[in-house]
Amino acid sequence: FASDHNKIKTRWEVPVGTGWSSPVKMNQKVFLHDRIKDKENLTAYNIDSGKIVWKFSFNSSYRDDFGMENGPRSTPSISQGIIVSHSPNGLLHAVNTQNGKLRWKKDLFTEFGSPKGFFGRCSSPLIFGDKVILDAGGENAGIIAFSLFTGKTIWKSKKYGSDYASVVPLKISDLEMVVAFM
Repeated sequence: FASDHNKIKTRWEVPVGTGWSSPVKMNQKVFLHDRIKDKENLTAYNIDSGKIVWKFSFNSSYRDDFGMENGPRSTPSISQGIIVSHSPNGLLHAVNTQNGKLRWKKDLFTEFGSPKGFFGRCSSPLIFGDKVILDAGGENAGIIAFSLFTGKTIWKSKKYGSDYASVVPLKISDLEMVVAFM
């Protein structure tokens, strides 16, 4: 394998906090979910300059029990002008991609009994049409589908312990569905 990495030019770089979230891109923005001190941040950067377009922040009390970083484990999902993030302490936020304003939020621990697990909540939200679907696990649900626009619970599976895998879409012929490891 030969690499021409010397020909790849860095356009910009910015300091960010901790976490395992991957950046995601939509139109002229790059979004990242990270943590700095006791704040988790969902930040939109201009794709050409790296300048911050907006930042949505919230308090985070999550602490990793094994000495790993305390930042997010999942990657946000974007569709229809909304970005949805899932924090390791079970907070689900839906934010307007244009201005960073909160549309709705859910506390999955309080509402569904979603447990911390060994490494916090790790399931990345999947936007499937007008639904946000993720594996929350817990006393009151396993997989949960919320309205992308309101956060209202649309359906939930039987209760199931937490899992670190993310729900994925699957299409077989004309049948569209989501599958999950449970």
